[in-house]
Amino acid sequence: MKTTSHSSSRSFKRKRLKTEKSSEDRISSLPDEIIHHIFSFMDMRDVVRTSILSNRWKTLWLSTSNLNFSFSLCSVCKEWDVVMLFDSQCDSCKKTRKSSMDFVDRVLMFRESCNIDKFNLFCTLEKLDGARLHTWVLAALKRNAQSLILQLYGCFIPIELPSKLFTSNSTVLKLLLNNSSGAPPAKLPNSICTSSRIKDLELKGVSFPNANADGELILSCPVLENLCITECQLNNIKIFKISTPLLESLECAYLYTRHYHSCQVNTCTPNLKRIMVKARSFGVNSMLDYCLENLTSLASAEVSFDSIDAPKKVWSKWLMKVLSGVHNVESLKLTDRSFQLLADFPESFKKLSDIFSNLKFVVLDKPGSLYAQAVLKHLFGNDIQWRLERGGVFTVGEKKMDGKTTFPENI
Repeated sequence: MKTTSHSSSRSFKRKRLKTEKSSEDRISSLPDEIIHHIFSFMDMRDVVRTSILSNRWKTLWLSTSNLNFSFSLCSVCKEWDVVMLFDSQCDSCKKTRKSSMDFVDRVLMFRESCNIDKFNLFCTLEKLDGARLHTWVLAALKRNAQSLILQLYGCFIPIELPSKLFTSNSTVLKLLLNNSSGAPPAKLPNSICTSSRIKDLELKGVSFPNANADGELILSCPVLENLCITECQLNNIKIFKISTPLLESLECAYLYTRHYHSCQVNTCTPNLKRIMVKARSFGVNSMLDYCLENLTSLASAEVSFDSIDAPKKVWSKWLMKVLSGVHNVESLKLTDRSFQLLADFPESFKKLSDIFSNLKFVVLDKPGSLYAQAVLKHLFGNDIQWRLERGGVFTVGEKKMDGKTTFPENI
């Protein structure tokens, strides 16, 4: 009887300890540093909601240094035919626009002078208040934001970017703007040309400042390491020069200027290791004159050309000039339309095997026709390793070609 009593007593104690352990609030016992690290992956609305968990959590959100705001339309209003007209949006989305802007205002106001490490705003809401956006950016910069990321899609408003954007302490800056309403793109301030702190810069859908009296605009950021510019406007610029001594990665995708206007893109980047150049022949004038020089450290390059028209010889000349500028790479990636130009106008590329003296790999996004494969093999030589973008090994010209295919005599 005593044994049974002792056994039941021990069993009760084990259950009680197990219950106490299971009811223990382990999350609240975490150090503030770990909690703030968790907050850095969350949207600010969810971060603020944690204040109801306990007294300790009530004010934790006020001191988090990573602010992520994400405001999107409902699934129905995301459809293109509805997005085009603000009046066609549902009542919920109209309310979301106002409440979202008010929410950002309150978060920045309650935080007072607490420093910000990262300010990240993702928004697909139309008619975002440009003045309030301007105020948010200045507030983040005033609180020493090291990383500032603005992703604005479909905001049918002119956006004014403060000049302090490029003279602050920020080291990471991403401005990704997609205004589909036809309004002029946001104009970058002149301070972008000499920013002394930015290391990573990504720009999309913005307009560069006007050139000097000689028609030249020089980007000379001394500590810039990574630069990505996509669908940016280079109006009133004859020469756009990228002269950044520490730059390691450069992406120029679909830069454009006015029709019938020319713009030359020059590089003076001796430390550059990777470059990507993308252009297209339709829509806007993005067939800019790339003059790639002083790329002594370049290891890999990607060249992409897109067109909905039949190939033209003038495009092959553009491609040849770009390829000549990246001649010392070990790895070269070509997209479908790019290597199709090589195949269609092989006489324009006679010297590729001599130009690419260090080339080891050519990466293709598609295998292309057997004829194109044979032309590429002839142009680049037999010692090159060919690969498909998805990682597969691709040996050019091994398969038997169609009997009707004739190899050009002039190459």
